Amino acid sequence: MHCVLKFAAAVTRRKSIGQRAPLAAVLAGTAAVLTGLLTLQAAPPKIEYIEPFLSDMVLIHFYTEPNRAYILQYTERLTNGVSGSWSNLYSVPAFPFENHYIVPDWRTNAQRFYRLKVTP
Repeated sequence: MHCVLKFAAAVTRRKSIGQRAPLAAVLAGTAAVLTGLLTLQAAPPKIEYIEPFLSDMVLIHFYTEPNRAYILQYTERLTNGVSGSWSNLYSVPAFPFENHYIVPDWRTNAQRFYRLKVTP
């Protein structure tokens, strides 16, 4: 909010010394500042936690932000942090509100790694 207040103060100062900023320029500048603030607020995707469920499942928890689509993926093999291929486990379309998801997955004999991909 500080950026918006500083921008409004600058417009007020210009008007007070006799320089008039066109309304379209003021609105465009305000929209650019607000767009920048919204972009800065987008957090990287994060799996909050994974918990055991029953005897043969796990529950994967994550939060979503408005207007962003998410894909929860898994792989059973990582070599030096790199996977040959990831499989999609669950997809979340871009909704205009935030939400908390709990996705169940079967336990396997092999180890399993998860990641959360997001598109703006």
